[in-house]
Amino acid sequence: MSYSRKSNYSCYRSYGILTIDIGTSGCKAILFGSDGTIVSKAEKLYSFNYDNRTGCAEQNPDEIYKSFIQVTKKCLSKEGDSLRYIILGSVLHSLVLLDEKGKPLAPLSTWADMRSKSQCQRLRKLYYRKGWYQKTGCPLSPSYPLSQLIWYKENDYKLYANFAKAVSIKSYILSRLFGRYLEDYSVASGTGMFNIFTCDWEEEILNYLELDRSRLPDLVPVEYQFSGLSDSMVNKLGLPGDVAWIAGSADGPLAHLGSAAYNAGVASLTIGTSGAVRMLSNKPQLSQNSSLWCYVLDSKSYVFGIATNNGGNVVDWYVRTFLPKGISWEEIGKNIELTIFDPELFFIPFLFDERYLDGKFNVSAAFNGIKYKHSAYDLLRTIVEGVVFNMLSLMEKLKSFQTVKRVVTSGSITRLPFVYKLLSTLIEVPVDRGSTLNASLIGALRIVMGEEFNVKNKARLEGNITKKSVAFNSSSYAEKYFKWKQLCGHKSA
Repeated sequence: MSYSRKSNYSCYRSYGILTIDIGTSGCKAILFGSDGTIVSKAEKLYSFNYDNRTGCAEQNPDEIYKSFIQVTKKCLSKEGDSLRYIILGSVLHSLVLLDEKGKPLAPLSTWADMRSKSQCQRLRKLYYRKGWYQKTGCPLSPSYPLSQLIWYKENDYKLYANFAKAVSIKSYILSRLFGRYLEDYSVASGTGMFNIFTCDWEEEILNYLELDRSRLPDLVPVEYQFSGLSDSMVNKLGLPGDVAWIAGSADGPLAHLGSAAYNAGVASLTIGTSGAVRMLSNKPQLSQNSSLWCYVLDSKSYVFGIATNNGGNVVDWYVRTFLPKGISWEEIGKNIELTIFDPELFFIPFLFDERYLDGKFNVSAAFNGIKYKHSAYDLLRTIVEGVVFNMLSLMEKLKSFQTVKRVVTSGSITRLPFVYKLLSTLIEVPVDRGSTLNASLIGALRIVMGEEFNVKNKARLEGNITKKSVAFNSSSYAEKYFKWKQLCGHKSA
């Protein structure tokens, strides 16, 4: 395998650029032309197993790997001969333990895995006393691989003592492709074990875990280039040859880049499977009360923000459980807008255990004010309201750290017209619709093209800037949001 690090990708400008996002619910890919033209797209969904009793949230890493192969081949089946470049984005906070041959010893743990809640509560004082948050930028949470490793150590020590490598899903896929374990700085910064100032594994935390760094992947910058696929793997993926690969970044930071670019004062609000609000900084941004996380975006930038485990997954749960099978999201959106505003019906959206909450992880979802008169879509509308209200409470916290001049939305749930109208009503600054494309994939394209992501590309790929407009009665919804916060007791993530 050969490696190089370059910041100038001009030699690839006239060729195709394949961007791949290894997400929570599925793997997505877009093959772009150098002018931003979309040559082809592909998506493959995969399963997600969540156990309410134990808090276990796992996936099959081999199923995800197969999906990665499928979307790559499908994208390249059309005009793939022009391909010169592949860049990878990946979900944050994933962990899979491997044996010496690189085979999984256990399922993949995801960001939604809450089994380590008790470990976090016990570790809390030590974690902050030793200043580990100030080094890693990660508030202590069950979502991080750090906490998940502690859980394995205490609950399955035989497995903990004998695994050969602890890697993310991106690192696992790269090991299957190239035979070596690589972790980019961005994904590594979401483990709770990476020092965002030194860009290295934090030795003090590894010592606490009794974990030698040889059992972790090799760290590489986001812009790191490599090649060296075997001929058989080149053929399996349908590549035109041994093209250049870039390690890439994590999906959250890439989503911010794809939505808000490098603009100061612009916050991105994403409601995908989970939810997050983010802003950009040219240096690590931490908070005195440890409520912010801060991850690496690329060699010159960081993204900081606040996240929640309860986003589109809450809406999806209700749709799958209570609405007719096969109903389209377009029809769902129309029916939500046809329902009548109810100032007395509320939903607390903590269906899934939250990752922070100052160590108070055991919160629940609940309706308040439900009556016999309420229909299935009345309940769905108030569920969507609850999810949006939770996001707004995160935005309020983010604004206490840095001035927000504009908000850009992304994620599948924000594409519902009702959601955009509600956000525009309650957010005091202009709210822009993000692109209908996957924001992480646009962010990955920006990493590749750098300053040559020109005006023509921006117009084609980014959402339209919109003027501030109030879609609903602002005073009515402002009052309802205020009451919702009182009901929650400010327990937002």
